[in-house]
Amino acid sequence: MSKDGMIHDLKWQLQLQNILIECIYVLHARQDMEVAMEDMLSMIGQYYGGERVYILQFDPDRKWMDNTYEWCKAEVPSVKDSRQHMEISAIERWFPWFENSENYIQSFMRETLGKISGECQRRDFQEMENTMAVPLFYGGNLMGLLGVDNPHGDKKSFILLRSVARFVVHDLFSCDEYQ
Repeated sequence: MSKDGMIHDLKWQLQLQNILIECIYVLHARQDMEVAMEDMLSMIGQYYGGERVYILQFDPDRKWMDNTYEWCKAEVPSVKDSRQHMEISAIERWFPWFENSENYIQSFMRETLGKISGECQRRDFQEMENTMAVPLFYGGNLMGLLGVDNPHGDKKSFILLRSVARFVVHDLFSCDEYQ
């Protein structure tokens, strides 16, 4: 690798580490969990150049899910209200990727999902051309996911999403309700 290439790589790593530290700080310094999550999702959205960043939480029986937190780019409408108590079947086919992938990360494209799949039939999932998502595992169980719709930035690196997911899991699922 050339000197310029190494410098570029080091700058990228430093930027990524700074954003991760800021996300962690926001999650743990803010008193209001809703505000903390939205601020953290905003940072992720800006880093990836995404249109929407969200957390989907699954019920313990994995029959339905709720969009519990969401950040949207200024011109992108929120779908949080329409993504409440959705049947898990809308994204069920993603589970094997999450559960069997070495890094538990996957990128989903409309072409891969197919036009007749449950995900693409839902109106609020139709505008997704590309989605980056990482699972939220707690106690070995798939409890939800952290996703970025239509990222335009660093689409190949899941490092920030995967790292932040660990802190999100701690904040969301380490309470008495999940013990």
